[in-house]
Amino acid sequence: MTKQKKIFAGLILLVLIGGGYWWWTKDSSDEIKVRTATAVRKTLVVSAAGTGTVEADIEVEVKSSASGEVIELPITEGDTVAKGTLLVRLDPIDEQRALEQSRSNAVSVDARLEQALSSLSAARSDGVYKAEHANRLQSAFEQGLISEDENEAAVSTAEIAKQLITQRA
Repeated sequence: MTKQKKIFAGLILLVLIGGGYWWWTKDSSDEIKVRTATAVRKTLVVSAAGTGTVEADIEVEVKSSASGEVIELPITEGDTVAKGTLLVRLDPIDEQRALEQSRSNAVSVDARLEQALSSLSAARSDGVYKAEHANRLQSAFEQGLISEDENEAAVSTAEIAKQLITQRA
């Protein structure tokens, strides 16, 4: 017998021995095996462990249109707040400076307005003067006392002054 045949015969023998062992040791009854224990009165203790994250039911993002240095923060994270509760107090210095700057700008604008009104009044007076001067020169031209060029120059100057006054108003 060759070596391969011996190995094959040995494997068949092992399978037959294993099958026979299983056949002889199997339980032939159809009964179900049930474990039993005696009832004892004790305290029941149940514990649970877990990991996770605690999340708020309502999350509110607080934004402010004001900016500046925070000088007081009377609440801490997790505190319950109601409408109107002071959340943060800012340093008022920056806002006071901005207010003073705005007041200064308003004074400057008022001064420029007064200067513009004064310039407008002077321009109107100058226009009235040039119109009256052109009328006087027109009379002098009609009497032959001035040249046509002088008369045209006076009329042109009066027209330009009138247009400037109309544009400024």
